[in-house]
Parts: sequence; structure tokens; C-alpha cells
Amino acid sequence: MKIFKTGSLVILLIFAASSVCLAQKGATARAAAAKAAQEKAQRAADEEAVRKMPDPGADTAFVVATRANIREEPDRTSRILLEVERGEALSLIEREPTGTWFRVIHVETAIEGWIDQSVIVNKLTANRYTAPDFEEEVTESDSNPTVKITNQERATDLNLRMNGVLYVIKANTTRSFTLAPGPYEYYGWSPGVRATFGKSTLSRGTIYSWSFFIRRR
Repeated sequence: MKIFKTGSLVILLIFAASSVCLAQKGATARAAAAKAAQEKAQRAADEEAVRKMPDPGADTAFVVATRANIREEPDRTSRILLEVERGEALSLIEREPTGTWFRVIHVETAIEGWIDQSVIVNKLTANRYTAPDFEEEVTESDSNPTVKITNQERATDLNLRMNGVLYVIKANTTRSFTLAPGPYEYYGWSPGVRATFGKSTLSRGTIYSWSFFIRRR
């Protein structure tokens, strides 16, 4: 009888422990499901709010997660360049993602990187290309086109990326570079300034000029 009672007690204890474990798993699963439903509802509300916003004048990504990371490459293991918070607006560089990642610029710091589409909602502008046109000077030579950029700001560097190549024009300087003729898409940005996008076809024997300055109200 003693052995039987001891064995019964062990069986009862094991059963009780299993019941507690199953109850805990059930509670965890219900909490996870509730959280997922809440996040889905919040995402839908965020998308609706952004959809109703007026045209921002530039393609913009709004952070809808409490916190999110801008990374160096479109990969969750890539180096974190900056942590952003809910409500922050980012310049959206490309309208189509690479996998699940969008290329963006943090306006305040001018940091360029990648952010996952799960933590942002995008608002596209009706007029993507807002950069001023290049001024053109046709020469008699048949040389490759020259691009001359003047940064009139005294304390702010200008970043200019043309067909993927980055050129940095220091404050209060002019920089010239020679490119192959053909079509180019480009965008320029500085700390505290939203990116502005343009496109142009560069021809031989032509000098293209662009002056950068910040319009302050």
C-alpha cells in the first residue's frame, strides 16, 4: 500500500505540473494572439491616417513602430546606423523595396540607409521629380559632359547621388566632375533638408550647372 500511495502521489504531482504548464502555454498563446490583433488594427489605422494626409511634396516614409532601426544594408544582421521612433518622417529614395527593405534618408541627420517595410507606412507624392533643372552651357568640344555643382551654404555639406554614385560638395565650394553621356537620375540632400529628386539626359560638349542653397522662411 505504501508503494502504491507513493506512486499515486507522483502521478498526481506530474499531472498537476502538466496542467499548469498547459495553462501557461494557453495564456501565452492568447496574449500573443491579442497582441498580433492589436498590432494589425493599429497598422490599418496608421495606413488610413497616412492615406488621408495631403501630398507631402516628396515621397515620404512614416515610422509606425515604437522604435525601429535604419541599417547599413537591407538585412537584419547589418550594422545599425540609427534608431528612429514612431512618428518620424523619412525621405523615401526608391518606391519599390529590395525584398522587404526600403532605402531611406533620415532628414534630421542626413543618414542614408535601409528600413524594413513592416515598421513604416509610405506616402507617395504626385510629382516625384522636384529638383531644379540643370543650367546648360553648350560648348564647341565633343568631350564628355561636365557637371558643376555649387554649394552656396556656408556650414552645410550637400550630398548628391547620380545613378547610384555619391558626390559630396562641401559647404561654400564648387565641385566639377565629368560623366559619360546618357540618362541620369539623381537626388540631393543635406542635414535637416528633405531629399529632392531629378532626372536629366547629359549630352557631349555640354556643361551642366546646379546651385544649391536652402530656402529659409
